[in-house]
Amino acid sequence: VKIGCHFMAVELFLKRTKDRFDYIFFDPPFPYKYRLDLLKTAAKRELLNDGGTIMIHYPEEDPLPDAIGNLVLTDKRVYGRSIVNFYKKK
Repeated sequence: VKIGCHFMAVELFLKRTKDRFDYIFFDPPFPYKYRLDLLKTAAKRELLNDGGTIMIHYPEEDPLPDAIGNLVLTDKRVYGRSIVNFYKKK
């Protein structure tokens, strides 16, 4: 995340932000081990506005659950071994 002229790790940004969003797109590198933690933090901190969507891109070998906290899977797109899940608030 680039804020002004400074960069901040997304994990820190998610913990600090007081903003709410209509769309959040997570596209970490495939070897990234903390995808589920990103979703858990977004759910716990209620970072989505009502009607908002979280999209997350991940490899098929690292499946994600259909529900995380207050987030529920509403759509899944498969492109070879690349998958994009779409989550909304319950």
